[in-house]
Amino acid sequence: MNQRAMIAAGGVFGILLGMAIGGMHLLQKLELDRHAHWPGAEARVVSTRVISVSLGSEDSMRSQQPRVSLKVDGVEYLSEPKNRPVLSKGQATYLAKLVPGDTIRLRYNPDSPAETVLFDHADSSIRFGLACGAVVIVMGILFLVASTTIKESKDPTDPGHPGNEPTDPARP
Repeated sequence: MNQRAMIAAGGVFGILLGMAIGGMHLLQKLELDRHAHWPGAEARVVSTRVISVSLGSEDSMRSQQPRVSLKVDGVEYLSEPKNRPVLSKGQATYLAKLVPGDTIRLRYNPDSPAETVLFDHADSSIRFGLACGAVVIVMGILFLVASTTIKESKDPTDPGHPGNEPTDPARP
């Protein structure tokens, strides 16, 4: 593979990687935006169960998933609030400290009040992920542009010149 093709391949890989990184974080942001218009309410923690929470990369910690009781229009609902797949350390620590009887703030779906979310705001990890994805895409584009500006060597003795690729001495 010649130098131009290798740089172009690196550019394509960079663009695809940036799209994957940015896309994953964009989906999280869109999910959070879906909950932004849901009304807020106070709920009472009924019970908790121990869970392992991802903090990003390979870090994780033990935390708790609360089961809560909330009243909407006089009707009581039981719910396990949804969390983001990756929590900040502060969010995981907050969950770890919950005990039955605590009161917490959450948002609920007005069409189905048993559907609740605890952490409904985009924290810095989502914005950082979107920014990283954009930077990797820009770098991939720069690699593609650079691959088009590389000139083929005109020196016939240059190993990179077409026809001067190294050959295997064992092959006739």
